Amino acid sequence: MDADAGSRQDRQAALTMPAEYQSRASFRYQDQGGTRPLVILSATMAWFGSTSVSLSLPDFSGVAGWNNSWAPSSGASVFWSVLGENATTPPHCAANAKYISAIQSGTL
Repeated sequence: MDADAGSRQDRQAALTMPAEYQSRASFRYQDQGGTRPLVILSATMAWFGSTSVSLSLPDFSGVAGWNNSWAPSSGASVFWSVLGENATTPPHCAANAKYISAIQSGTL
């Protein structure tokens, strides 16, 4: 996890997904006090193109309507979680369909 030099604190999840969780990876984080919005980043393994996962909040400072104060503030204690998922595609609600997930969380 890294923080940039500005007023917002960017976090990054970088890991290799186990074979059992090859559908989607998600990364969530928020200030411990919950005073700023929850950040949720999610992508399919097809988007990553491999089992190597790297999720971080892009720099939206040039996007109309974006407010950098929405990201966790620099120096804030942050709660985070990383989720790996795997599901039968399609259909998810059918005989012999399966869905599994694993989550790891903590604070920084």
